[in-house]
Amino acid sequence: AHLANCGIPSIMLDIVPRDLADKDKTNPAKRNAIAAASKAAMLKTKPSPIYANSVMDLVETGNFDDDMVRIADCDWIIEVVTERLDIKRAVFENVKKYRKPGSILSTNTSGIPLKDMVAVMDEDMRRNFLGTHFFNPPRYLKLVEIIPAPDTDPALIAFMAEFLEGRLLLLRHRQRACELLARFPCRVHLLACASDYRALFGKR
Repeated sequence: AHLANCGIPSIMLDIVPRDLADKDKTNPAKRNAIAAASKAAMLKTKPSPIYANSVMDLVETGNFDDDMVRIADCDWIIEVVTERLDIKRAVFENVKKYRKPGSILSTNTSGIPLKDMVAVMDEDMRRNFLGTHFFNPPRYLKLVEIIPAPDTDPALIAFMAEFLEGRLLLLRHRQRACELLARFPCRVHLLACASDYRALFGKR
């Protein structure tokens, strides 16, 4: 939602519902229902995470089975699935099949060490992988932790710091962030793929 607030098109992917009737298994709307419901919920959440309802036009929805191929057009892929290492590794294995070299891959984990996630990644993924722990809701808290993994390119950390502060208007302040996290705990469960911000705001 905050990417849309800042004018950045994105794709939000989630799982296909497991209980689809046979007649719905080829229906794209039914297959995308979980991601679509999450998008719709943003319009009803109080306080609102968005500046205006119209910004949600920048958010497309899809599912892991049918739409993972679309991340080939994305410059920044954000993993925010449930906090289980085996599930995150499975997602990264799938991401590896479709992401373009040089695209940024980040995780929003708050508790799993990044060094434990990189085992399934190739060298390019490792160099372009980092933690971006957003504090919910970003519109109001304006806090994000930038966490390097063991093989993260230092230039990427510098670039993301500049981008997050300059474009998303978020602050990097670990101590204050930890204090606020204790006050405002959150759960996240989606994979979001932010699309083509370099074309809009300049290349890294």
